[in-house]
Amino acid sequence: MDETLVFEPEDSGNVNCTIYYEAAEGANPIISGDKVVEGEWTDEGNGIYSVEYKRDRKLRSFYVNGERAYMTSRKFTGLGGNGTYEITAGESDWAWISGSQSAGTLFENGSIPVDTINPDEIFKILQ
Repeated sequence: MDETLVFEPEDSGNVNCTIYYEAAEGANPIISGDKVVEGEWTDEGNGIYSVEYKRDRKLRSFYVNGERAYMTSRKFTGLGGNGTYEITAGESDWAWISGSQSAGTLFENGSIPVDTINPDEIFKILQ
């Protein structure tokens, strides 16, 4: 290809149509987008390394020397759902079917560190 392949919202299908992308017979395409992580890596122990990485989008996947790497994680047990919201198909461009869903999860106070990177994605913490 001579130009960057760009996927738009229309390329993801809808409730009436699933879109599949397949290679032409005999072709072995690779779709790859990347950004090199530069900086000084710190050995945090137990096979964990860190580096400062500033980004303006959510990090979807991470590869080191061609192998998928995983971000460290910590699991929190929620105390159940908090509230509900209802959506009608077609009300928003992402709403393909009507229904109701939990609006969030409650967590015990102190179970999630206050310096978490994405506090805006946490719905509510019990006080």
